[in-house]
Amino acid sequence: MRKSPVIPPQKTKVIVLAGFLGAGKTTLLKRILSWETDLSGTVVIVNEFGAVGIDGSLLADAGSDVVELTSGCVCCSLQADLNQTLKKIRERFSPVRIIIEATGVADPTAIVGVFQDAELQAHMAVEKIITVLDADFWEVRECLGTLFFRQLRDADLILLNKIDTVDPGSVPLILKELHE
Repeated sequence: MRKSPVIPPQKTKVIVLAGFLGAGKTTLLKRILSWETDLSGTVVIVNEFGAVGIDGSLLADAGSDVVELTSGCVCCSLQADLNQTLKKIRERFSPVRIIIEATGVADPTAIVGVFQDAELQAHMAVEKIITVLDADFWEVRECLGTLFFRQLRDADLILLNKIDTVDPGSVPLILKELHE
């Protein structure tokens, strides 16, 4: 008698939204959640650095489950909280995907590091790091420090946002420099 093959359960896909403060991460997230596609099974984790979760309240009407982590950054002081939150989300919701909107001061590599936990690794996989870049920031990038460059370096996809706020002729140069 032939045994049926054991099909491993699908891992939860994790998408990390990164980007410096004010780049447009929440706006992007709201647009994603408004798409006319099946987003059931999606859980959103919003990381607020301050004590008041502003982004979470903006997303409350989006129809997905929103979990807020406040008073710290998921890449540093809240790493243990993120780990426990992800485990609880898996148990409670068994999501198809999780979108983590990181605070603007988060290092995406440190967030991805949380998924080195054996239990999380068995059930979840980081699919993509998407960094939203405010076009205005490119001109002053040297003043923004190494975190700004890590967010760009570690991205699988960079979305150049707010191009309507810069000289249209500078957009090709920004894109060229980003590719370099």
